[in-house]
Amino acid sequence: MVEFGININNREPLLVESYTVDKMMEMGSKAEQYGFDSVWVGDSLLDRPRLEPISLLGHLAAQTDKVKLGTGCMITTLRNPIQFLQAWNSLEMLSDGRMVLGACMGPPTPG
Repeated sequence: MVEFGININNREPLLVESYTVDKMMEMGSKAEQYGFDSVWVGDSLLDRPRLEPISLLGHLAAQTDKVKLGTGCMITTLRNPIQFLQAWNSLEMLSDGRMVLGACMGPPTPG
């Protein structure tokens, strides 16, 4: 079975004044209305600033009912594992189990 999702650019509101958080959230809600299977946001703690993904996914979970919600690549190695687990499990509960975690270690360190 093929599934289709969209990526919401959570970096763009920091770069372009006309791309607002409200427009981002509307895009996520419309993705569900138009039949997409998932909505994704990115993560970057050090390289490219963007809006924090867990907060955004929580907001999207409150505005949607069926669409899966995920991270394109959540940098888990730079987060406190206990606090991250608590936040992610909270999202799982708030979204009725619709979360998809794409985990990665982040950019390589020089050396």
